[in-house]
Amino acid sequence: MNRNYPSDWDRRRKKVYQRDNYSCQNCGRTGGPRGSAKLHAHHVVPKSKGGSHKLSNLQTVCAKCHSKIHDDRRLAPSSNAKSDSKSPTPENVTQEDILLFFGSLILCGVGIGILQAAPGGSIWGAVGLVATLPFGLIIVAFFARASNT
Repeated sequence: MNRNYPSDWDRRRKKVYQRDNYSCQNCGRTGGPRGSAKLHAHHVVPKSKGGSHKLSNLQTVCAKCHSKIHDDRRLAPSSNAKSDSKSPTPENVTQEDILLFFGSLILCGVGIGILQAAPGGSIWGAVGLVATLPFGLIIVAFFARASNT
């Protein structure tokens, strides 16, 4: 065993697999007695950033997702996992998250613009509506193009 791991590492990782029902917490693949995926115990807070070998800092991931996590420094694209994190970090924000955020922001602007531009509303609502739509289309087009490359 690597000198950076505790002597009971094998027992700990097996406990983590059992706790997580032998399922990858990223994509849901199963391993061990429940499937064929090769499972790894992943440090949620990396050891290099002060993370511990405590069970609370370990989660089960399949080899494919584990590789992707460490190669890309973020969740693998197949992720459908429940996140315990309270807020996004640069490591786990994807283009889809950014697009969803800006898309929601644009829809709110359009909705407010429509309400304000209604009869009896303010002229600024119409101005906001006219300004928001092209901006929204530019952002959507940019991210759609970026995700196709």
